[in-house]
This record gives sequence, structure tokens and C-alpha cells, in this order.
Amino acid sequence: MTNELFSYEQFCSHFSVSRETYQKLETYVALLCKWQESVNLISNSTVASIWTRHILDSYQLVGLIPSGNLLIDMGSGGGLPAIVLSIAGYPVSLVESDGKKIAFLRETSRVLELKNTIHHQRVEATSLRDVSIITARAFAPVAAILLMLQKELTSAHKLFLLKGKNWRDEISDAEKSFAFVCETHTSITDPSGVILILSNIQRRGVTSA
Repeated sequence: MTNELFSYEQFCSHFSVSRETYQKLETYVALLCKWQESVNLISNSTVASIWTRHILDSYQLVGLIPSGNLLIDMGSGGGLPAIVLSIAGYPVSLVESDGKKIAFLRETSRVLELKNTIHHQRVEATSLRDVSIITARAFAPVAAILLMLQKELTSAHKLFLLKGKNWRDEISDAEKSFAFVCETHTSITDPSGVILILSNIQRRGVTSA
């Protein structure tokens, strides 16, 4: 299974990173490709463009999420964007229900010596008490994510969601049940995609105490 070659200089043309950070990203890519042969971590059709489709796409969150914030990633799967954000220095909690993917996340975190926390559980069972930032990528529609988290969500939480060309439809659907402020940033890897930042989230018909 092959993937695109992406040099340190190429990566730095998009983001300024240390060689140590880049080398950890390289190791992560190698692990993804190795495990992909037995565990479905990413779409096989995207392996050949793994750096642009997955690594750069995830790393663009680094410029938007304030540093030092504890964040939690829902449905972490193969670690995108959670492992990338961990490599970038964020304290991340990863939530995943699939046992094989959990094994990958734990092994990757061990090899890369990442300081993160991995939770083998469903998103619906996740506590948001100690975090303010929530991330998700290729996980579920916006409305479904909000419904899964509604018991824990407060107006203080912010969601950073990487979404494709149908993001407007997802927002319209979510607005039927939830009120929120939505900020958008065009994706650097997909002109039709965006990063959605949702804040001040409230369930419609529910009055805050």
C-alpha cells in the first residue's frame, strides 16, 4: 500500500513546524498505512493522497483552536484529527467505541510518546465536564453529534467540525432542534469544505438555568 511523498519543505509551505513534529507526523502516516492493511482506519481510495486528504486537513485546526485548551475528539477512529492535534502539542482526550481502532490509537500514542487520554466508549456516554473544545471529523452529521452530546453540552462548549460540501444542509438540519452561533472557515484542502465552529449551543425549547 503506497502513499504520496510529502517532504518537510512541502509541509512547511502550509504550516511552520519543527522537524521533530514533522518526523512524528511521518511516523504516524507510516503506522496508519501499516494498520490500514488489517483495520479500516481511512478510506482506501485516500491512502495515495494521505498527506493532503488527512494530515494537512487535520492540521489546519491548529491555527484555529487556542493552545493550552483541553479538548476532546469524538469518534476518533484512526486518530484524525486527534492524533495530529496531540502531535501538535494539544492535550487531547480521544473517544472511540471500536476495539480494533482503540488498539491502533493506543499503540500509536505509545510509539509517539503522546500525552493523551483514550476512552473506549460510546460518544453518548462521554462526560464534557472538564473540557471546553470538542472536535470531530468524518464522524456524523452535525445534528446527530449535537443530539449525542445534548445531555452534557453547555453554552460554554465550542465544537470544531471538519465538514465537506454538504455542510450547509447539515447546519439547516441541526437548526431545527438547536440554536447556535456558527462560524465558518474554508478548508485549505477542499474548496467546497469548511471548518465549522459552533458556539453558544442550546436545545430549542430549553431555557438555560
